[in-house]
Amino acid sequence: MELQFILDNVPQAFHSDTNVFVAGCFICLAWPRIEITADSKKAVVMCPSEEWAFPRDNTPLIPFLKRFPGLCASVIDAHPRLQRSFLDYCNNLE
Repeated sequence: MELQFILDNVPQAFHSDTNVFVAGCFICLAWPRIEITADSKKAVVMCPSEEWAFPRDNTPLIPFLKRFPGLCASVIDAHPRLQRSFLDYCNNLE
């Protein structure tokens, strides 16, 4: 569900970008981490390093998250704004 939340909040035209906005949060794949910034708060989620090295600023975030969908929960949990938006999203699905 977390991956679908992100996919539903990023227009298809931006799926090939390394940086996206979700719920007012700037989310950036900056290997070896994902950085989330909004409201003067910056959070970092470390990426799996055992798979393969990703070139910084050259790996689109959405395909990366599709490859590692378990990271989506960590990204959402990392920032209060994403947490609130995800809860609203889930409530609207009911």
